[in-house]
This record gives sequence, C-alpha cells and structure tokens, in this order.
Amino acid sequence: MFKNLPHLSQIFPILVIIVCSPHKIFAQNNETCTTSRCDCLKPNSTFPSCAPPKVNNLTIILTVGKIAIKCRDPNSPTDEDILTFDARYLDSIDNRAPLSLAYMIDRCRQTNAREVSFALDSEKFNHLSASEEILHNNKLKYLRFENTENNDVNVVLLEKGFLNYGFQLSTLIVNNLNVPSLKGYLSNLSHVETLDLSSNGIEALEDTALRNLSNLKQLILRNNKISKLHLIPNVTHLDLSLNQIRFLNKSLFFTAPNMEFLNLSNNYLQAFEEGTFQTISKLQNLDLSLNMNLTFKARTFSNLSTLKSLNLSGCQISKVPTSFLEKCEQLLVLNISNNGILHLEDNSLASLSNLQILDLSRNSIKSLSENLLLPLKELRNLYVSSNKITIFNSQVFRNVQNLQLLDLNYNLIREFRNTSTRFRAMDIMLKNNSIDKFPSHFLTNVTSLKHLDLSYNNITYVQLETGKFPNQSIHIEVDLSHNNIMSFNTTKDLGNKSWKIMLDLSYNRLQCNCLHYQIEQTSVLQPLTTIMEVKSGEDLCYTRYPHNNCPLIHISKCPNECNCYYTRNDNAINVNCSRRDLSVFPKITGLTTDRYEHNQTIIMLDGNMLNMQEQIRVKDYTNVSRLDLSGNYIEELTWLPQNFSVLKLANNHLRALSSEIIEVLTKNPELKIVYLKNNPWNCDCKADPLKKFLIQYNNIKVKHSDVTCQGTKEFLINTKGCEKQNLLKVALPLGLAIPLAVISAIVALYYKFRTSIKVYLYSKNWCLWCVAEEELDKDKTYDVFISYSHKDESFVHQDLMPELESGEHPFKVCIHYRDWMPGEFISQQIINSVLDSRRTLVVLSNNFIESVWGKMEFRTAHLQAINEGRARVIVVLYGDLDQETLDDEMKTYLKTNTYVEWGDPWFWSKLKYALPHSKTTKRYITQHSQESFHLK
Repeated sequence: MFKNLPHLSQIFPILVIIVCSPHKIFAQNNETCTTSRCDCLKPNSTFPSCAPPKVNNLTIILTVGKIAIKCRDPNSPTDEDILTFDARYLDSIDNRAPLSLAYMIDRCRQTNAREVSFALDSEKFNHLSASEEILHNNKLKYLRFENTENNDVNVVLLEKGFLNYGFQLSTLIVNNLNVPSLKGYLSNLSHVETLDLSSNGIEALEDTALRNLSNLKQLILRNNKISKLHLIPNVTHLDLSLNQIRFLNKSLFFTAPNMEFLNLSNNYLQAFEEGTFQTISKLQNLDLSLNMNLTFKARTFSNLSTLKSLNLSGCQISKVPTSFLEKCEQLLVLNISNNGILHLEDNSLASLSNLQILDLSRNSIKSLSENLLLPLKELRNLYVSSNKITIFNSQVFRNVQNLQLLDLNYNLIREFRNTSTRFRAMDIMLKNNSIDKFPSHFLTNVTSLKHLDLSYNNITYVQLETGKFPNQSIHIEVDLSHNNIMSFNTTKDLGNKSWKIMLDLSYNRLQCNCLHYQIEQTSVLQPLTTIMEVKSGEDLCYTRYPHNNCPLIHISKCPNECNCYYTRNDNAINVNCSRRDLSVFPKITGLTTDRYEHNQTIIMLDGNMLNMQEQIRVKDYTNVSRLDLSGNYIEELTWLPQNFSVLKLANNHLRALSSEIIEVLTKNPELKIVYLKNNPWNCDCKADPLKKFLIQYNNIKVKHSDVTCQGTKEFLINTKGCEKQNLLKVALPLGLAIPLAVISAIVALYYKFRTSIKVYLYSKNWCLWCVAEEELDKDKTYDVFISYSHKDESFVHQDLMPELESGEHPFKVCIHYRDWMPGEFISQQIINSVLDSRRTLVVLSNNFIESVWGKMEFRTAHLQAINEGRARVIVVLYGDLDQETLDDEMKTYLKTNTYVEWGDPWFWSKLKYALPHSKTTKRYITQHSQESFHLK
C-alpha cells in the first residue's frame, strides 16, 4: 500500500532535522542536542544530554506490514498520536541490521507519541530478533510482545537471555511467538504477578519452569499444545483452555489453595479423579466447557462452597446427577447448554437458592417439571431455547419472584396449561414455535411484562380482551411478525386504564376489515389512556382489492386501485400499486395522514401495463423519494417528478431518453441511483443525451453496463459518436453553393484536426492568441503533478523531469519525494497535490496498474476534472501496456480522452501543448517534421 512512497534514504535527512529539533530532545543538566551534535541520537550513543527517561511500560506488536511500539504509560498525555517510519528496506531486525529492536524502542522514547510504527515489507521480511538489550536499558514493569501475523513460519526469535533483566517485571505477555519450551526463559522473573504465554505452541509445562515465580497470581497458557500437567503454582487465576489435557490428577492443585478462577475448556477431559477439586475450596469460577464425552459423579463439585459460576456447555452430557451441586449454595451462574440432556429431576437444582442465571438451551428436553424451579427464588434469566418442549406450563414459574428473561425460542410449543396461574417476567421469548392461538393470558396474568415475542409461529387470529387488563400503568411490546394472522379483533370499549400496547404485525396475511380495528384512535391532544399502536415495515393488508382496503393509519386521497400505508422508519406514505394490471397512470396527489406529518412519498407502479396514457400525472406526484416504474410497457418517458432519489425504469420498452428528461436527472440534487436495465436501447444520434449522462455519472448514479444497444448488446458508453449531420441538406442557390461548400470544408477540417493544428502552431510559436489557455488557474502552486509507480522512477527522473523543468520557460513540477511533507497522511497529500496543480500527469504502465496509491491519484484528478468540466488529466503511455488488466474506469477514460505515447516523434510537442500555457508565453519545443499528426 506504500508503493508510491519515497525511499527512507530520501526522507531521512528531513527526519533527522525534525528529531533533532531542540523542542523534541529530552535533555539533562540543561544541555541540548544541536544539529551539529546529532550523533547523540544514534544507537549506543553515550552523549548524556540526550538520555531519555527509562521505559516502564512497553508493548511490541508485529502485524502484517509493520511493527508497532508503545513505550509509555497508556494514561500519560501525548503530544502526537502515531509516528510512522519507513523500514521496508529491511529483511531482518537484529543487532546486525541497520535497525535493531532496541533502537526502535529508543526512537519511541525520544518522542512524545502514543505509538511509533515502522512499516515493513511482509514479502521479504525474514525475522525479528529480541535480545536482553531490550530489558537491560529500561526499568520494565509491563511488557507485552505479540505477533498477530498469521504465518506458518515464525518470524520472531526470542534469544535465550531475552528475559535476563526482567527481575522488575510485574506483567509479562508473550503471545503467538512459537516458544515450544519455557526452559531458560523464566528464571529471573521473581516479581511477575501476571504471566500470559498464550498461542506459543508450548508442548509441555516442565515442573521446574515456574519454580522461581514466587509472586505469580495469574497464569494464562491458553491455545498451546500442553497435554500433561505437573504441580500448579500458588496462583489465583489459571487459564489452560484450548490445550490437549486428558487427565487431572487429584494432587494437581495441592499447591494452589488460593485459586479463584480456573478455565479448562476446549481440552480432551473425559473424567475426574475423585477429590480433584477438593484442595481449591476458594474457587469462584470454573469453566469445563467443550470437553467432549465428559462425565462426572454426584459429589465432583461438592467441596466448592464458594463457587459462583460453572460452565459445562458442549460436553455431550446426557444425564445430570441428582443434587450434583448440593453444597454450592453461592452459585450464581450455571451453564449446561449444548449437551444431550433429556430430563432434569425435581431435586437436580435443590440447593441453588441464590442462582440467578440458568442456561439449559440446545439440549433435548421435552418438558420442565413443575417443581424444578421451586428452590430458585432469585432466578433472573432462564434460557431453554432450542429444545423439544411442546407445552408451556405457567405452573413451573409460579415461585420465581425476580424472573426478567424467559427464553423458550426454537421449541415445539403448541399448548398452554394453567393459564390462570400468575407469575412474574419482564421478557418472554417464544419465537419459532408452533403456536397457533394468541396467548392473551400473558397480558393479564404475567406481572411486569414488557416484551412478548411471538414471531415466526402459526397464529391466524388475534383477540384482545381489554376488559381484563389490570389497572396499573403498563407498556407492553408484542412482536407478532411472520405469522399467518388474517384477523384482528378487540373490544370497542378500551376503558380508562393506563395501558399502551405496541403490536408488530409485519409479514402477515391480514384481511382488512374496518370493523375489527380500534387502533390509533386516541387524539394526540387527549391524555393517553389505553392506546394500541401498530408498527410495520410493509403493507399490512395482504389483499389488494379496493373494497377490503382498510389501512391501520388512515391516509386520505389514496387511489382506489392502490394500497396506501405509513411507515415510521421512513416517515413516508407508501403507495403500493404494484401488479394491479394498470394501463393508466393513477392520480396520486394530496396524500395526508390523520396523525403524522410525512416528508416523502414512495410510489410503486411496477409490474403493470403502463405506457403513455395519463403519463402527464407523473409530473404532479409530490414529495416523491422513490419511484418504481419497472416491468411496464413504457416506450417513451415524458414526465418526471422533482427531487426524487431513486428511479427504477428496468424491464420496459425504452429506446432513448430525451434531452429534457436527462436535464431533469442531471439537475436533481437528491438523485442517488437510476435503474435502466433490460430496455431495447437505440445507439443512434438520439442516444447522445443518455450517453453523456452515462459518461458523467459512470457507475456512480447509473451503471453503464445496464444500457446495451438493441441487437449488438454493445455498451452504449463504448459506441462511437454520432456522425455530424450534413449542413447542406437544403439546396442553396447555385451562386452560393461553391463558396459555402469551400467554407464548410475548411470549417469541418479545422474542427476535425483542430487539436493537431493547435499543437503545430504552438510548436512554431505562431498565432498563440488562438491556442493559449486562459489564466483560470493562476492561484495554483504547480503546473503539473506527476503520478507514477516507484518502479518507473528512472524514466520520470531521467527523461521527463529534465525536459519539463528546463528550457526558456520551464514548468513547475510537483513530485512525491520533494514536495510532500513527512508525517502527513498519504491520502491527504494526494488530494492536496491534485488540487494545487493545473494538470495531473499519469505515467500509465503495467507497474502503475498494480499501484493502489497510483489509482487513487488518478481517480482524485479524474473526479476533479468531471466536477469542473475541464481537461485536467494527461495520460502518458509508457511501455507495452497489458490492456486486459485495466479496470473499467481506466478503459472508459482511454476511449473517451486523449493520451500521448512515449516514443512518438511528436511526443514533446503534444505533451507541452497539453500542459498549461498562456497567450504570451513562448516555450521551447523540439523541432520536428511539419507533417500533419494527431493526438492518440
């Protein structure tokens, strides 16, 4: 991504001046580093006034294409954000390389940046070596060394003495560095409290490897290859997940009585030796998930009286022993999801009086015992989704006093029992079951209910018995989307109770009948009592016939042949006239709602038989944001509304768009996209307005590939221009015929060869008054900005630059390595260079095609030219160009614009003519043959 950047050797003198500025140097004893004494910044310098403060916190992260270094407390204030340096010329980083890791850290210390980043070339970079020098020159308490590159070959080499000076470290994180053995690394880490060695390919945890870590509290060894464990040190936090452990010895944790967190998930454990957890009685969090075929006995966890969280998910457990957690009274979270459990006995959870979260999801449970949850008075969240439960029994939840979430999604529930039993729940999730009748008892017998999800069921009818609603003020949202609801009914008298019910009836089959609705009828000026609101992102009425048209929010002046509805998300009135066999454009004016002020109208007229009849009505469609006319028989478009954003004209019989219609599209500031696909377009002179529109908004507001010529299937944008009409179609008097013919021939020749004539005159310094460019860009800094691939650097430096910057009147050239400011974002530098230059000269070669930054420079200049309506881009073809590798944008540009080719005998005359010049300026041009020529 940095292929157009100058080499570090070209910008290093500037960097040295910046780094050695008196304002950037840390000084001691009031001495400063002047430009004459900049050797103080070199590696291994002993100049005392340049010694930076010692580093306490160090983070080193090697990632794709760079190495990032943070060398200060993350909470300390910084003057800069990130400083980036170029190290792509390096194939390794060690003490023999031009830059070592220790030097990079020193560079970080000499700045006030949050991070210092060195760009690397991932393809040629071999290795990074870390030696004891990193810790020797600092006072590190926190060290994080991580490799985020996903390479099969390890590029980081930790020398054996890497941690020799780590005796002050309290936190050490070394991830993804491929250190299969810990021998010789950890002997001097007596102060380390947190040790994270995840993802290093460690195969064995030697019994002596952790012997000297007397202060270790947290040990993280996840995602390694450890299969056997020895005595665990006295830690409080141990993470051994994602390893290959098969067996736990009961004496394993004898030396770790203070352990509070243990993660053994994603191993190969199958059984536990009796008393395995007996010695870690202070354990609070235990994760044994994803150990396939795990079995355990009734008293496996009996000694864990302080346990608060237990995860046994994904272990293929088929049966849970009775009272298997009988002494775990403090347990708050129990996860036994994703197993093969068929049934839970009444007393399986008998001792868990403080349990707050129970996850039984993704098992094969067919029913819940009425007494299963009796002990769980503090239960907050119950997950039983993705089981095989067929009956919802309200009696099961009668004694749970603080239930907030009850998740029974993805079951087979069809029947409800004990519906008069009252219980408490805030959210009840019954999505994707087999419910065919609306359970209205939830609205009356479930206290504190806020949300009820009944989506994706088979409900066909909704009856709300509002007379049974309780008196307290309640706001409930009911999701009934994706059912088969055809009828909805409620009592006429909603009462004076302070209830608000939000119903989502999207994607149903409502047969609209006005007698069934008492919805949205409370005036906004009256105080809210009982009100029912319906939200939907689509037309609620499934039927399309006028006599059944009864939208839930009344819209006045809706055409009889259409359905009209209001959507809150768009704040729009939707007029749905799709597939109504219409042959006449409907009259759509004056649409209003009873309650809402809309700001846009969406009109769908697709799939009809519309052509010209009453097409004038389209002109009167107001506030239209989207107009869909696709799939009709329209042969000619004569009217369009104003300020729409989306226009769909696909699948019609259009052969051309008139200049008046194109003018409406061009002047519409809201237009985002036009669909023109599958029309029999003519590619004659009448298509010129449409072709200009395609060129101007190529793949921005319209796809040029949507407009193909009838018969040939050629893209209209690629066809040749319409031949000029003969100006002498009308016979003239014989006396004027010959002079007019001669004049016409001269004018035609000049028009056809005007560029070649002007180049020739300009090369001879003749008639400059007729070939010079107006001084429209006199405020710009440069005449030309050269965009090229760094692989074509010799051609630009040796051939282009000397000729352009020499002569009687040289051009002022903008070039990357000389005129860009170090440290600024590349994308902003590109924009500035294009805007500050009268022309952008693109050296188009096979190398340029591969350059990401080169393409960005071309697009920036091309868009500026389109916006200004002026020729801004000059393309120089260099070498044998592989046309197949060009993208569509570049191919289109070369077909519709001029370019010059290196090696052309008139190359310099053509190029200098294309560059900016004034009426009075005479520039030196190499003399060539006076024969007629053309710009390619």
